[in-house]
Amino acid sequence: MDVIQNTEGLQIPLCNKTVLTEVAGDFSLPDYQPEIKRLLRIRPCVLPASHYAGAGNAEFAGTLDYYVLYMGNDGGLYCAPLHTEYLISVPFEEGQGSATLCMADVVPESVVGRVSAPRKLNIRCRLCADVRIFGTLPAAEQTQGVVDPFSVERLIGEQTAAHVGFGIGDVVRLGEDILTDSRGRNMRLVCAEGQVHVQEASCSAGMVNCRGEVELKLMMSAEEQGSLPEPVPTYLIRKLPFSGSVPVSAAQPGGECCVIGNCAELSVAVEETFMHAEVGVILQAHVMTNRAVRYTKDIYSTKKACDCVYDSYELPLAIRALNGNFTQSDSLPLAKAEIPAECSIVDVCGSAEAQEMSWERGRCTLSGEGHYVVLTYADGEVAPHELTLPWKYEFECAGEPADWRAHVQVLSCRARVDGERIGIDAEIACAVEAWESTPASVLRSVSFGEASDREKGAFVVCYPGASDSLWSIAKRYGSSLSTVRTANGLGDDVPADSTASIKDCKYLIV
Repeated sequence: MDVIQNTEGLQIPLCNKTVLTEVAGDFSLPDYQPEIKRLLRIRPCVLPASHYAGAGNAEFAGTLDYYVLYMGNDGGLYCAPLHTEYLISVPFEEGQGSATLCMADVVPESVVGRVSAPRKLNIRCRLCADVRIFGTLPAAEQTQGVVDPFSVERLIGEQTAAHVGFGIGDVVRLGEDILTDSRGRNMRLVCAEGQVHVQEASCSAGMVNCRGEVELKLMMSAEEQGSLPEPVPTYLIRKLPFSGSVPVSAAQPGGECCVIGNCAELSVAVEETFMHAEVGVILQAHVMTNRAVRYTKDIYSTKKACDCVYDSYELPLAIRALNGNFTQSDSLPLAKAEIPAECSIVDVCGSAEAQEMSWERGRCTLSGEGHYVVLTYADGEVAPHELTLPWKYEFECAGEPADWRAHVQVLSCRARVDGERIGIDAEIACAVEAWESTPASVLRSVSFGEASDREKGAFVVCYPGASDSLWSIAKRYGSSLSTVRTANGLGDDVPADSTASIKDCKYLIV
């Protein structure tokens, strides 16, 4: 464990809260898009937020993308990619540490759309932001009053805690030509969506390195001139590997880290025999590196009275951060999902949320729910159905977490009708952080006042209490540590603020 002098200052938590906000707006379809006959589903995608912090308030702003799948007035399936902006304001108490690290994991909780006109719709989306803000305790002591520096006694504390870091990397751009097997049919691209799967992440000096793949899902519709579009589309799935690095100053070899990936700037150009897809990958890296920091825990003067103010913090101690993935495979009765028995699966998309974490015998169990929208075709109609299925994911963890964070996303999913049940098979990825909590008492400020009225040569016999230490006794009577140690024959092999520093002492000369 590295021991770091307090030249950077001790990192302290200023804000750790969950904030809910709602984004609402009216949208118009582009002129080239057909009118909306029926709204089928809306998939929201939140891009990473930029931030501003100052004067006790932090603001997080970013882009919210909607992928709106609907049935057009010609009976065909169409997708309208729409965009809006979000802004989340979070007040916090700065205290003595100015905000030096702000991060927010923003995920959509629910989305509702309403068609207000053939080419217009209103969308309301509720966002959940997991906000963490850290400050840095000033390295210099905050003092008031004039004092002889040679009369000052300092208690140096050493605190082991996680040094937290966060960074967003440059966009990783990928491109690929995808051959299309049209078999003589006219194929129209309905919708293109991408999910980022971060498979590995590790820390190096000042950098988080990762690799993974982007899964592209291309929905195609076969259309012939003079005939109605096919109600059940064809899908092309492609996986594009990538590697990337995110600069994070707190990253050190052996540190705990996890990475969240977002798909942005996805475009597909359709040619006669192939499609050219281009996609941008945005990576967010979270880092926790345990380290020990030395700082001034307490202070007093042997010549002047002093008044000290302290702050108490619960500092995080990293125990685990990882990127993982698991499979959810479950089913429901068709009747419960209100799905007709004689139907075809048109499309399915999903999202996931983590709800609880438990720990037992070195293993953590993360549990939550997967939310799926299944589109079915029956009796000439395409209809959406919402399903909710529970899931669990286990991983090794050295200690029981006092707090945790988990970002989960559905990478891919498919639906199947099996007899009288509807089944869902989904691949889910997660980026998990878990930490213990360690208390810390930190000196905020000290004021030196009037001179001590103790006469030269005077001494006092003190009978210590059960909670007393060498430091508390010396500070109470304004004596130097060295004087009390010498007068009572005490060594310096035990920390001065430990009760063991005066063990077996029935009285002390101070």
